[in-house]
Formats: sequence, C-alpha cells, structure tokens
Amino acid sequence: MYMGNPARAPFLGQRVTDKAPSELWSASLSSAIRGMLVVTDEVIVAATTDRGIQTLSRQDGSTFWRRRLDGPPVSPLVVGDVIFTATEDRGRLRSLGLVEGENRWERRHPSVRNPLSFADDTVFVAAEDGSLAAFSRNDRPVEPLWLTRFPRAPSAGPLILDRWAVYVAFDSVSSWSTAMMGSVGPPPTARRSWPARRPATARRSI
Repeated sequence: MYMGNPARAPFLGQRVTDKAPSELWSASLSSAIRGMLVVTDEVIVAATTDRGIQTLSRQDGSTFWRRRLDGPPVSPLVVGDVIFTATEDRGRLRSLGLVEGENRWERRHPSVRNPLSFADDTVFVAAEDGSLAAFSRNDRPVEPLWLTRFPRAPSAGPLILDRWAVYVAFDSVSSWSTAMMGSVGPPPTARRSWPARRPATARRSI
C-alpha cells in the first residue's frame, strides 16, 4: 500500500519517548534525495538526483553500494530482498538486489514520475502516458499482467486499498475494482471517475 496505510502515515504505529533525541550518525549522499527514503531493519534506500540508487547501513550510515541508472529514479519500493524502481526520461522499470545492487531484470517502460505501489505480489506502475500497468513481482516481466489507460497523466502513485484502487490525476480521481489483480486478462473494471471539485469562492465580508 502507498506509504504504508490508508492514512499515508507509515510511522503511525511507532512510539516516541518524551526525551530529546540524540544524534547517532550523519551521512552525506552522492547528491540530493528524490522523494521518500525506504527504511528496512538493516538498510536505508534512497533515490538521488544524479540518477542513482544508494543504500546505507541503518546502524552507522555507511554506504553499502551506489548504482547509477539511465534516468532519474522515482522513490524506491522494497519488497523482501528486492528493490523496484522506475525512471523518467529514458523510461525503464527495473528490479535490483537489495544486498548487492545487482540488476535482476529491467524492461522498457514509459516515463514514470510517481512512486510505484505493491499489493498481493503485484507491482503497480502509473506512467506519464496515462497508462496503469500491473507486473508480477516474482517473474521477469516480458509483458504486464494487464495494462489500462486513462485520459490524463497521474499526479501520484496508484493507491491500493484492500480490494479497491485509486488512480489520481491532476484534476480527477478514478476508483476501480482490484478483483482481477494478479491474473492474466483484461484490465480491472473502473467503478467511477469524477473530477476534483474546485473550492467554493469565499464571499467578501464588509
């Protein structure tokens, strides 16, 4: 699920003491960070503006490895021992090993600027050409499980909520059923699409 839960608050279950924090370590990356970091039990994964994916030790901040890609990557998605990411410009969807950074697989894909989503062993990718595609996490994706298109480019990653999913564009939202997730066949059925309402104009008081 995008950012961990429907509230988009991945740290919702964490407890914080009332004591002031003390710095454990500080680390500099190869360039500016794109999007959110991914933090696992042992590793921190970051996408950087110099077209890189970099992993650091959660214990001391030392760099495990740095991998330069062929375009600016979106925020990484980590599932088990695999990092999934996609790039802008020369669109690529790829899978990297979390431990060594080796290339598990890659495929051409339209430019992606928003985070990927994951549910039920499936990776969901919303691309700038308005396409939404689903790929199996376990196999080298020669073809997507399904692909459907929307009239507008996405403004956020797809939101996966139980048996529902939401596609977000600049001025519209589409909700669809995920009943066909993970199976080869036609795209899921869109349940409703509606434009985002503009806020009412405030009346001027005298």
